[in-house]
Amino acid sequence: GFIISWLMFFFVKNTSGITITPQFRPSFLPLASVGVLLPVLMNLGCYFFREIQEKKSDLCEGNLKDELDSLSLGLGFKGKIKVAESDIENDVSAYYTPLGNAVVLYDTLIDALTVDEICGVAAHEIAHAKHGDFWTNLAADVMLRLITCFAFWCILSYCFSHAVPDNTVLIPFGEGILLIASMLLYVLFSMMIERYQARYSEFRADQTATQCGYGESLISALKKAAEADFEDLNPHPLLTVLFESHPPLIRRIEEIRKQEPGKMFHRKD
Repeated sequence: GFIISWLMFFFVKNTSGITITPQFRPSFLPLASVGVLLPVLMNLGCYFFREIQEKKSDLCEGNLKDELDSLSLGLGFKGKIKVAESDIENDVSAYYTPLGNAVVLYDTLIDALTVDEICGVAAHEIAHAKHGDFWTNLAADVMLRLITCFAFWCILSYCFSHAVPDNTVLIPFGEGILLIASMLLYVLFSMMIERYQARYSEFRADQTATQCGYGESLISALKKAAEADFEDLNPHPLLTVLFESHPPLIRRIEEIRKQEPGKMFHRKD
């Protein structure tokens, strides 16, 4: 919205634009700094605030702890598995945090799922940690934003390079519309790439949980989570491509059942 409104300022007919002085000359460095810092702060900031707000504790002794310890050992996960208090009723969710290298399970999830279902969810989250999905997605986010900043910088440079003799900016209306359309198409393309990377990492984490022998348990847990969140089980493909960071539940179930269980990790008897 900022880009479009800023550009339209120059594309209004009979508008001579702004007066150019040396300090208005565009520089790529400030834009590149924003392209790097913004995704880093946004991604790490989310986990930082969770660390501040949520109360976490270690798993208590018992069958669940033994199963999760065995799972962590089998997958070579050296981080911790924590339990956090959720302030949302029926919150059947979990996540991996790079701050402290920990898998966090909400207490409401533990109350709602069986031991095998919890292990399936934990295996999924451990897979995210083992595959480095947080850092991969962050690097992809940074690269896409840097490309966006470069494109914006090119537009700025174009604007200033087309200054008329009286030192003002004026771009033909048709070229301005073309620039705006190109920018919008790029934004849609970058969203598609980013969401595809996120969905791919989800499929890969599901595959790890299935190879640990928790495929059907993970499916059961996903169904309970979808029911609690009133999730659309089969959204329109276009909405999935553009906006969804997780694959539709039906697709996840199909892919899980295609895998052969038990190759990576043998569960305790």
